[in-house]
Amino acid sequence: MRLRLAVLLPLWLATAACAQRFAPLNLEQMSRKAGLIFAGTVLRVERMGGDVPELRATFRVSRAIRGARAGETIVLRQWSSPLDTAPYRPGENVFLFVYPPGKGGLTSTVEGAAGRFAADPRWNIVLRPEQAHLIATPGGSRVHRPQRRIVPYRIFARALRQPGVR
Repeated sequence: MRLRLAVLLPLWLATAACAQRFAPLNLEQMSRKAGLIFAGTVLRVERMGGDVPELRATFRVSRAIRGARAGETIVLRQWSSPLDTAPYRPGENVFLFVYPPGKGGLTSTVEGAAGRFAADPRWNIVLRPEQAHLIATPGGSRVHRPQRRIVPYRIFARALRQPGVR
């Protein structure tokens, strides 16, 4: 019995930790973790060598929520594996929740892909299926159907400004 417990307990704890780790965040949680929240256009993406492989992505801010001003240029320095594909393409519109930079100046989007949203040319937010739970439609129902993946920017921004979402 003790041997079985000694083997199964670590597996159970690891499973519980993984389940907790992959639970989707809501807008309030992402907002709380972010030091920078903005919508912008990708201007440039560069891979930098050195001791720590780094990806530098340059954005022109179009819509600022926290830590940025509309019209300014922001450079995000992110750790990058040489095998990673670039998460951004020049000319692409994105809405990002970004962690505050660490001691080395590197940062990332909150919870990886969860903190990165595509935006169309009119700055509407394009939700991936795994992000559909984040926003209620004007009638109050959640966006569940894949064909309802576009959320107007004003609704997305209003959801971020609701009480409890800081």
